[in-house]
Amino acid sequence: MNPNQEKPTQKKPKKNSRRRPRKHPSSSNKTEGRNHKRKNNQRNSKWNRHRISDHFMKRDFDSREKDCTTCTGSLRISLGLVGIIEALRAKLNQRVDILTGYYCSDCREKKYGIKRDHHHSGVAADIRVNNMSITELFLVAETFPEIKGLGINFDDNHVHIDTRKEDERQTWVEKDEEWILLTEENRDQFIIPTHNDESNDTENTDS
Repeated sequence: MNPNQEKPTQKKPKKNSRRRPRKHPSSSNKTEGRNHKRKNNQRNSKWNRHRISDHFMKRDFDSREKDCTTCTGSLRISLGLVGIIEALRAKLNQRVDILTGYYCSDCREKKYGIKRDHHHSGVAADIRVNNMSITELFLVAETFPEIKGLGINFDDNHVHIDTRKEDERQTWVEKDEEWILLTEENRDQFIIPTHNDESNDTENTDS
């Protein structure tokens, strides 16, 4: 080969000009993203911000009068009371309606000459369950030892429960605008088991 002769230039191989396809997120990543977004929305939702248990919100226990000047303070709710109502709901497997929760001493007049109203301290609630007599509800509530104040109101058709800090439970009846302490002597006059309760007692005895 002639030394003066130029060597043929070698062509460099062309680079592949095709763009690589973009990697799309997998379906699992998409699902995780949606779940994360949903959880954030749930955390920030109004329900979660005001929820105090699985089935109850603060407003369920708020019985303060709007025009009451004393009720400008914070809402008092005993979490122990909320836990008892949740347990009662689970045992009945039914919704428990809270008719009355917390209110201050100026919101409502004292009835029957009661010295201390436990609604004022946020440890009391008046409850009712649809399609269930208040007598049945009263008997179920009796099975919870944490309930230290238990009353059955035949005038307004509800059951009162409270978690006052006392060793002994107090039970009573409100009927015909009277407050009557419930005792072993007069219990049968007011607490009359329904047919379903009697049949349940019979089944439990036989078993």
